[in-house]
Amino acid sequence: MTLRDRLRQLAELTPPGGSVVLPREWLLKELGGPEPIGAGADYTVAQVASMFGKKPVTIRKWLAAGELKGAYLLHGKEWRIPPAAVQMFQEKARGTPGAEDLGAWRKSTGRAAGSGR
Repeated sequence: MTLRDRLRQLAELTPPGGSVVLPREWLLKELGGPEPIGAGADYTVAQVASMFGKKPVTIRKWLAAGELKGAYLLHGKEWRIPPAAVQMFQEKARGTPGAEDLGAWRKSTGRAAGSGR
């Protein structure tokens, strides 16, 4: 069965108006592309810089400021950034609730518990 056949089968099994979500890594593998950068591993500063279209020095500034929670120095020299840290950073940048303390978000939006909003 070809990839096209498999995708058609997924589409046909999906109810009208439904969506099909495919993991990026699976799709790249099925398409025969190279292994995704950082698949199953923590990212390097250069990889994160490439993802955001920034220079490595900018990523190092974010790391120094504690913006990428969970990042660590490998052998005390090279930064490694877990994929979850990148995702959390993106969610925080988008203003997604839950990316940081929900209580702080509620206070900043005036949605305090029991406010009736």
